[in-house]
Amino acid sequence: MTKGELRMETEPKSDGASPQVNLDQAKLDLDRWKTEEDLNLRREELEFKRKETLRAIWSSPLLLAIVGVFTTIIVSRVQNSSQAKANLTLERQRFESSLIQKAIEGTDSGNAAERLHFLH
Repeated sequence: MTKGELRMETEPKSDGASPQVNLDQAKLDLDRWKTEEDLNLRREELEFKRKETLRAIWSSPLLLAIVGVFTTIIVSRVQNSSQAKANLTLERQRFESSLIQKAIEGTDSGNAAERLHFLH
């Protein structure tokens, strides 16, 4: 109910004259309107405070530090895993290379071809 919509109830006089405004009802309507406006303002204030609190939580230096630490740990683990896999591949290639070198050592090329065929 808005301020301009205050309900005015009329009671006819017993002598048939013009209706008289019920002031008590108008006062109650005005009080109800003030109370509703006060409640609406308080709701808006609480909503604003809730949003401000959420914003403060997400911009907290402690939270940012914790997120940074977890991000660093995850990136470090992924990088270590990738590095370990690359090292394993490199060592396997070195081992295969050394086997091929040993297989072709010697003066006899026929014997070396047999050894290379054996490695395949």
